Amino acid sequence: MLRRDPSRRPPGPAAGHQSTHDTEDNILGVKGLSLKEFTKFAVTSNGTISSQNNNVKITGDVWIPDASDYQATAPTGNITVGPITGWPAPGQLETYYSYLVDTADPYTSGTIDVSNPAERGPLYASGAGNYVLTGTGALTGPLYINGNLYVDQYADIDLNGNTIFVTGSVQTNPQSMIAGPGALIAVGDVSFSPRTSPAYLLVMSVAGTVGFQPNGSFVGAVCGNVDISLQPNCSITWQDPGFGTLDLPGVYNHITGIQNWTIN
Repeated sequence: MLRRDPSRRPPGPAAGHQSTHDTEDNILGVKGLSLKEFTKFAVTSNGTISSQNNNVKITGDVWIPDASDYQATAPTGNITVGPITGWPAPGQLETYYSYLVDTADPYTSGTIDVSNPAERGPLYASGAGNYVLTGTGALTGPLYINGNLYVDQYADIDLNGNTIFVTGSVQTNPQSMIAGPGALIAVGDVSFSPRTSPAYLLVMSVAGTVGFQPNGSFVGAVCGNVDISLQPNCSITWQDPGFGTLDLPGVYNHITGIQNWTIN
């Protein structure tokens, strides 16, 4: 299994820090990066939210900058109309997730098979451009995909609290399975149509659109920068993600424990 490069770990207390407390923000150079607010809404879009018919059910709150850009079935919760604050920049997330993988030793095959324990993460895939995610298994760390990702029909992925981060676009096969808790974040467009489990998932397009039609009920949050298109008969049910279940910046992430210390 790939390990984090020790040379990239921030210095510890013995290295002579002058401040009394160092946080993950200033150590990683991603000050202000947090996805915590986005986990509180069922649907969040910087642009538009639309559905093709009324056979869409949103149980939870919605956040959108302009009410006129919401063209979907009314949610059971509130619609917050106002600027989307704290939207992440692609470079911030690239910095954050690159810290959790070994970028000095990229995985270059175009197929990532989680049936193989060595490919369950932490894994940095770079060089192939387009990747296929397949196999059955539970992730043991994040997957950082430098390119585009297709989740094929044979994929049965338990995110196990981890994140799949993709610098390009993501497309899933309707027969694939993505089980939470966890997150699927892409810089580009996301076409999300797998089978899911009743555990919290965050699905996010940082700079593109989300086409959303899970094969069954979805629990968690959906975020899209340009547009979220809710396809017929889909449902989104928000629930609190719970403590310690997601590896997201600002949300119970896995790296806080090794990065925060107090020097008296």
